[in-house]
Amino acid sequence: MGHGVILALLLLLGWGGGHWFIHNGTIQGVPTTIILKFLTDEVARDAYFSDHKDLLHQRLNELGIEEEIKDFYRPTIPDEAELDQYIHQLLYDRTGYVGRSYKVVNQQLVLKTRLDQSFPRWFSLAYQAGIVVGSKEDNGHWIVITPDGEWIPYPAMATLYPPKTLRRMIRQKSRSDL
Repeated sequence: MGHGVILALLLLLGWGGGHWFIHNGTIQGVPTTIILKFLTDEVARDAYFSDHKDLLHQRLNELGIEEEIKDFYRPTIPDEAELDQYIHQLLYDRTGYVGRSYKVVNQQLVLKTRLDQSFPRWFSLAYQAGIVVGSKEDNGHWIVITPDGEWIPYPAMATLYPPKTLRRMIRQKSRSDL
């Protein structure tokens, strides 16, 4: 299948134009060399068409796709942080994959803050301490619900109850349960 796609592109565009397009062109922002690499890889194709996002991302990593796309765009996007976000947005738009350092807010990838990254551990401690019973993400921001049903922004709760305080509360709670 892969060689047929390459041949069809070359015939369609003529050798000179086809050669230029394959090495310099993009389709919906994805370099054609990457598309051809993807189309000729059975594992990547199967993962994509069967909606296995984690397997697809793993395979794209094995193929070095992210670095190749970065190399393609680096001359036009020299800032590495901006380039990384652009590439991850491109991958999210085409495959639905969200990188570990990002979260989705209104269909756009946003770099997680230090608070976002520490939320899972903080929430686990806060739940064990009995000060929260649930959480949800609202427009890109975590909010937690207290046992009395009050919704409070996570940053405010994390300031009032840092991990050290939560650990102390858990120890006290476990002693009183004895």
